[in-house]
Amino acid sequence: MEIKEKKKNIENVIIQPTSFYENKRVSYGDIPNKSRRRMKIRVIWFLLLIMFSSMVVILFFLIQTPQIDFIFQKQKLNYRKQNSSSTGIYVTDVSEIVEEAMPFMVAITSKSLIGGTYSGSGIIIGKNSAELMILTNYHVIEQAVELFAKFVNQKEFTVTVKGVSKEYDLAVLVISIGELDQDTLHSIKVAPIGYSRDLKVGSGVIAIGNVLGYGQSVTTGIISAVDQEVVMDEHSYKMIQTDAAINFGNSGGALLNSKGEVIGINSFKFSPDEYSSVRVEGIGLAIPITDVSGIITKLMNGEN
Repeated sequence: MEIKEKKKNIENVIIQPTSFYENKRVSYGDIPNKSRRRMKIRVIWFLLLIMFSSMVVILFFLIQTPQIDFIFQKQKLNYRKQNSSSTGIYVTDVSEIVEEAMPFMVAITSKSLIGGTYSGSGIIIGKNSAELMILTNYHVIEQAVELFAKFVNQKEFTVTVKGVSKEYDLAVLVISIGELDQDTLHSIKVAPIGYSRDLKVGSGVIAIGNVLGYGQSVTTGIISAVDQEVVMDEHSYKMIQTDAAINFGNSGGALLNSKGEVIGINSFKFSPDEYSSVRVEGIGLAIPITDVSGIITKLMNGEN
């Protein structure tokens, strides 16, 4: 009886109700360690958030001070100075643009019975299977009895008038494609046209023309004014004003933007009187190409 009683007592000790979770917590302590790690992570994140917020607030107040503003401005100015050549703020080398433009430039010689020979410029504005079209000023060919066009390859041909607009000082000249030799046809091209209403004061421009009949020459400058009002023969015109030199013989030549697109037709005639512009420096005037695109199209189609 004593042996059975002892066995019963032993069994009672071994078989005690305890869950796996309780046994694990008491034996290994896993649950308290995980809680401590989570708490540490939360504290670290909280401290990082406070540090970041503090830095943002401090930086905000520092930026408001004149000293920091001056430093930022200086860095910006240095950056622009170092990259001025690539941004095109000051154009010093336009050789590539000019090289691309010369094939559509034309030197015009106008012979009249009254005034002898007059030199002007023109722009190749169109080309089809029958004829080549050249844009110029009306006053270049106004009294002409003979007209000659010299192309980039220095070959000269007789041209005729297709259409004129005296009011807008424009004229379109033509020459039959059959009269041009292969060398000339391969040397010339039609001018790309820009959008002159996008011009801004200060933008760089290039003027090309047959100055004084000595051949094509190049001048550079900036847009001094847009929509400059000029009165001529009781008509009011909106012109592009530039400080690029535009002299006798430049009339009818091209005013180009920095992309090499034609945005104006140089017009020496638009001045208070015939001689005043000789004494004025830094004032050149050009007809905005976009404003007269409809007129040019009509002239190209023989509509006056």
